[in-house]
Amino acid sequence: MIINKYVNKCQSCGTRVEIGKGFVYKNGNAWFTTCASAACHRRLGVEATGNAARKITEDGKVYMPYDPEAIPLIRSFPGARFNPDNLPKDQVYWQVSMKPADLPRVVEIADQLRLEVPEVLRKLVVAGTEESRAAVVRANNIKTADGKTLYPFQKIGVEFLALHDRALLGDDMGVGKTPTSLVALPEKAAVIIVCPAAVKYNWYDEIQIWRPEFKVTICNGRESFVFPNPGEIIICNYDILPSYLSPTKKSGKLSRKGKEILIADLTAEQEDILGETILIGDEFHLVKNYRTFRSQKVSQLTRLCKRVWALSGTPLMNRPQDLFGVLCSGNMNVFGSWDNFLRLFNGYKNQWGGYEFGDPR
Repeated sequence: MIINKYVNKCQSCGTRVEIGKGFVYKNGNAWFTTCASAACHRRLGVEATGNAARKITEDGKVYMPYDPEAIPLIRSFPGARFNPDNLPKDQVYWQVSMKPADLPRVVEIADQLRLEVPEVLRKLVVAGTEESRAAVVRANNIKTADGKTLYPFQKIGVEFLALHDRALLGDDMGVGKTPTSLVALPEKAAVIIVCPAAVKYNWYDEIQIWRPEFKVTICNGRESFVFPNPGEIIICNYDILPSYLSPTKKSGKLSRKGKEILIADLTAEQEDILGETILIGDEFHLVKNYRTFRSQKVSQLTRLCKRVWALSGTPLMNRPQDLFGVLCSGNMNVFGSWDNFLRLFNGYKNQWGGYEFGDPR
């Protein structure tokens, strides 16, 4: 059985079943609705499936009856991995991520699947992390010199960014992604902002309004890039990122296709600095083609930086692979691999060497 998605009547008792309040089950080629009553399940002959364990444990194990219709939703759990472990059929489970940043999504999907969720997990979702709690307090209390405050949706964006080491904020153009990302920054963070040249000084102005405690350095010219100190924000446009960020050094590792993986030739000290740096990439759709020199430089930064927050209000309207390119440039391993991305987007290689896509799964 899967969760009911439409208002209907129970096939057994005839009561009205609201969206998400009951189940639907398949009998032959037809689907039928049932309420949550165990008595109705017994009368309809679906007792075994209906009463089987449907729960998520505190350590991230998901138990529920086999349901092919629910598999795509289960796979959307962060870190979802099937663990048969040679267990009896009624004891196999899915292991999902219990990272604080993933918990909101985990609990959301668990509720959609009507799983029993331990109260401690719901409390952890509310609690977040130490940094996210501090960011929420800052978002609620901040007021600029001219009396500006954040809108409610911006406060939600602040919490979202503060919870994630890798995140893509896709709010519409003009609604304030810049203040959202600035307020989400921890105190005394080392920050690099990469953006189009035309908005570098807009970023400078916004920093003075929302986070004036940070020192700001604007890079102008190809030799001007510097690494940030704690409490400093470096603003650099995509076009003048230094050439030494290009992947030219052999890493000693091979790709899935057996090719040598190249990385940027940086010193250990530079890598250590980036390991404590937050990168904000504005207009991140500009690096959707991960094969360009610009995207390769950005991907070396995102590979090494402690956190990466990508901002873009421009829809990716042309090809699904543009989304994959943006995520690759941000080192955001959402789909796992290109093959898995193709599978989820019903893609295939056509006779001309390009790709065709169907409806996403």
